[in-house]
Amino acid sequence: MIRGAIIGCGKVASQGHIPCYRMLKNVEIVAACDTSEKRVRNFSCRNNIPNAYTEISELFEKEKLDFVDICTTPSTHYSICLSAVDRGLNVLVEKPVALSLKETLQLRNKSDSKKVKVCPIHNYRFKNNVLRATQMCKEGRVGKIRKIMSVVHSPGPFPDWFWNEEANGGILYESAIHFIDLQTMLCGEHHKVLGLHRNFNQDFKLTTDICALVEYKSGAIGIIDVSAFASSLYIRLDIFGTATNIHLKFFPDYFSMSLGPITPYAELKSENKRFFGYVRALFLGCKSYKQAYHFKLLSGFIKSIELGTDPPVTIESIVPTMKLLDDLKRNRCTNVSA
Repeated sequence: MIRGAIIGCGKVASQGHIPCYRMLKNVEIVAACDTSEKRVRNFSCRNNIPNAYTEISELFEKEKLDFVDICTTPSTHYSICLSAVDRGLNVLVEKPVALSLKETLQLRNKSDSKKVKVCPIHNYRFKNNVLRATQMCKEGRVGKIRKIMSVVHSPGPFPDWFWNEEANGGILYESAIHFIDLQTMLCGEHHKVLGLHRNFNQDFKLTTDICALVEYKSGAIGIIDVSAFASSLYIRLDIFGTATNIHLKFFPDYFSMSLGPITPYAELKSENKRFFGYVRALFLGCKSYKQAYHFKLLSGFIKSIELGTDPPVTIESIVPTMKLLDDLKRNRCTNVSA
C-alpha cells in the first residue's frame, strides 16, 4: 500500500484529489495538513483520514510516507516541495510548481540528486480532446504548426489567493498557465516574446487582461489572449498546420478539424457532437467530468511510484512553460485602468 499525505485542505483537495484517491485501491491517505486547525480537522473527519497536522515539519517527523500531495496556494509550492524532496519524498504538486524558472530548475536538480519524483499537476494535458490533438501532431497529420492560438476568457469566480498578484502570480499562473503549457508542449521552447499588452486595474491592484505574441524556435507563432472578469466563459485552442487545422473548445470540451472551406454543415456537425458531450457531462455531473482528467494524472503518478518510472508530467517537461511565463512576467508593456 502506498502511503500519502495531503498538504492544503481546500476546494482542490476536496473536489479534485480525494475522489481520485478513493478510486485507487493501492493508495492510503494517512494524514492531512493545513495551517487552519478547524479546516484540517473537518477535512480529515469528512474523508476518514486518521491524522491531522497544522505544522508540516511535524507531519514529516511523525508519518512514514511515500509521497505528499501539495494543494496549497502557489506562493508556498516551492518551499514545501523543496522541504519534501530534502526528506526523500515523492511530490505531487498543483500548478505552478514554482513562480519562477530559477526555482523550477532548483527543484529539478534537487529531485534528481535525491532520486525522487516531482509531478506538477498540468492536468489539461490529459483531457481527451488534447490527447487526440497531441497524438495527431506526433503522427505528423497536422504537418508543421505555423500558428497556435489560445483564448482564455473567464468571468470568475477566482480563489482567494488570486487577488494577491505580487505573491501568487495572478492570471498568468491561474488562468493562462494551462494554455501556455499546451502551446509549449506542442511547439517546444519559445525564441522570444514579440509583443505583449496587459491591463492593470488600479482598483483591484492586479492584471485583468494579457495579449501576447510569441515566436517559438520551431518557427510557429503563438497568440495568447487571457482575460479575467470577462463577459462570458470562452476557452479554446486553435492549431493551424501546413496539412490541417485543429480546433479545441473547453467546458464542454470538443475537438474538430478543418481543411479547406469551413461550411455551416461542418460547424453544425461539430457543435452537435459538443452538445451531446455537454449533455453527457451534465448527466455525469460537473465534478465527475472534471475528475476524469485529474484521475489520469494522479493514477499515473501513483503507478510511477510503484514501477519506478517517470511520472506522467516531469519538471523537465514544463521547463519551456516556465521559461515563457518568466518572459511574459518580465514584459512591462502595461495599460493602467481605473
